[in-house]
Amino acid sequence: MLAQFDFHHLNRERAARLSTPTLVVWEARDPFVPDYAQDLVAMLPRARLGIVPRSRHRPHVERPLEVVGFIEEFLDEIGAASPPPAH
Repeated sequence: MLAQFDFHHLNRERAARLSTPTLVVWEARDPFVPDYAQDLVAMLPRARLGIVPRSRHRPHVERPLEVVGFIEEFLDEIGAASPPPAH
């Protein structure tokens, strides 16, 4: 299954140039995808990691309230850090 996904375009050099705040939501016990979360967050300058406990491969389905909580916290953080656009 992993052969379908090509992550070669996201290397350390390219990731280091991304300035967009990024939320990485990862499952605590995924039996299919190795845990790349720590490496991914380390590569992205403005990334935050949310590990969903008691989840496996689909945390958004298995633990939707926890995922929504991560998203709400993340949006609050980046909203407070960025002033609203001038009109």
